Amino acid sequence: MLSTNLGKNEGEVRKYREDLEEQLILKRRNEWLIIGGDFNSQVGGRDSRVETDTCGRYGLGRTNAAGEDLIHWMEINNLCWVNSFFDHPNRGTWYNKRYKTWHETDGYLTTKEERIKLIRNVRTDSGFSLSDHKPKTMTIASKRSKWKSSNLERREKGLAGKNWIVRK
Repeated sequence: MLSTNLGKNEGEVRKYREDLEEQLILKRRNEWLIIGGDFNSQVGGRDSRVETDTCGRYGLGRTNAAGEDLIHWMEINNLCWVNSFFDHPNRGTWYNKRYKTWHETDGYLTTKEERIKLIRNVRTDSGFSLSDHKPKTMTIASKRSKWKSSNLERREKGLAGKNWIVRK
């Protein structure tokens, strides 16, 4: 699981995406890739690019400019916005107090093949949060009945030292 909290600085976003592309190249065949975090972009809804293999038909509101940029980058790298493939109430992860609107800026990316094989559900957790964002939870199908700590391998080179690769 890769995690991020992107600011609005285009340089930071570009550098982060370059680092992710490097991870995509380093990804082994028997590894799963799930990227989760605050992407500061609105993706999905019943506007553009719905029901493709990059975005599903569910979302909150309209896709904004940052969301269009993220979609374009995902298409180039064969990734998809997992949140938009699952319908659930209370999608919002961040509340704008000024405009009194919910936004779904947090979520998950994965490869298109892994979304079909692994991901069973994504929803916003309505429980307690330490920040102004509500966390997203994901249900993953696994053939193993137990996960062992030996299945986790720490990547020496990673993004902010928080990269975990899950072995099948």
